[in-house]
Amino acid sequence: MNNSYRVLLVDDEKASHELVGDFLAASKQDQFELDWVDNYDAGLAALLRDEHDVCLLDYNLTADESFSGLYLMQTARKRGSRMAIVMLTGQGSRDIDMNALEAGAADFLDKSKLKPDLLRRAIRYTVKHRQDRNKLEDLYSQVRELEQLKTDMIRIAAHDLRTPLMTMLNYANFLRDDKEHPLEDYQQGYVGDIIASVRRMQQIISDILSLERIKETAAERYDGTVDLAEQVHVAADACLPATPVHTVHIDAPERGIMVRGDSAQLREAATNLITNAIKYTPPEESITMQLVVEGDHAVFTVTDTGYGIPEAMQERLFSPFYRAKTKETRKIEGTGLGLHLVKNIVQRHHGEIILHSVYGEGSTFGFRVPLLRQ
Repeated sequence: MNNSYRVLLVDDEKASHELVGDFLAASKQDQFELDWVDNYDAGLAALLRDEHDVCLLDYNLTADESFSGLYLMQTARKRGSRMAIVMLTGQGSRDIDMNALEAGAADFLDKSKLKPDLLRRAIRYTVKHRQDRNKLEDLYSQVRELEQLKTDMIRIAAHDLRTPLMTMLNYANFLRDDKEHPLEDYQQGYVGDIIASVRRMQQIISDILSLERIKETAAERYDGTVDLAEQVHVAADACLPATPVHTVHIDAPERGIMVRGDSAQLREAATNLITNAIKYTPPEESITMQLVVEGDHAVFTVTDTGYGIPEAMQERLFSPFYRAKTKETRKIEGTGLGLHLVKNIVQRHHGEIILHSVYGEGSTFGFRVPLLRQ
């Protein structure tokens, strides 16, 4: 099947126009409609109108490098042109060819070696390549818009949920603590269930928003300098008041273990691991936190003598919303997002998760991240 192409030639030499016109006119397979402009301004205007299928662009459009074909293409791309471009060069040069490709050309041709079949084939290939690329760019743009919409909806939902949840929590606390009209024991149990459920919903919202924050920074580099030892102690100080019934050991220097990353996220990862150990360790059992340097990595672990996790359940532990429920832990509340959150944070910091657990004996959870290179 014959195809029809609208071709734009941007070249300051009339001889080039005549040569390209003759080559395209000789085609017996496809139809080519050629338009020619011979200067930078007209070429840029034509590229931005986007009325052609392909542009044949002279690399050395003028003697002034500030208005070269390469600069013209770069300017057009920055201003939104998505037209397929074939760069025409005066001589074969790897540097010139690579500059053209890096600037956005789909192909390049040496004028001194130009032949009719080669030119027509390059046009067909370039147009198809650009059409496919434009489709991918459109799809990527749609995905980004949908991702942003999802993020906005999560934030809106979280905001709208927090207010009624807080109202429910305040009234439930009022009923529970009302000395003038004390509740019966069974009523206190109902109110306690309401309070626990509201707090669980608040934690779910917090965990989901934490995951969204991490995804938003997925393409960013974490260039901050973080004292991981300091963040571990901050996390421990925040968590330990909730566990007076456990024996707790902390084996970590106060300061001086430096890594590159985001302090809030690394502190959040440590906090999640500590609270998990508290939650899944029976009273009177022990919890040990340790931060050490191993080679060129910092290694943080939380070891408990708690319930442990059956081996068959361990593979899915870091999946979102998954909870390893056993007869000992089935009544323990949780969102199933904490470990998934830790995994995301550690991966963003080019680290890896540590897990060792024996059912009935206890667990070790942790992570290792690269030390800051001096």
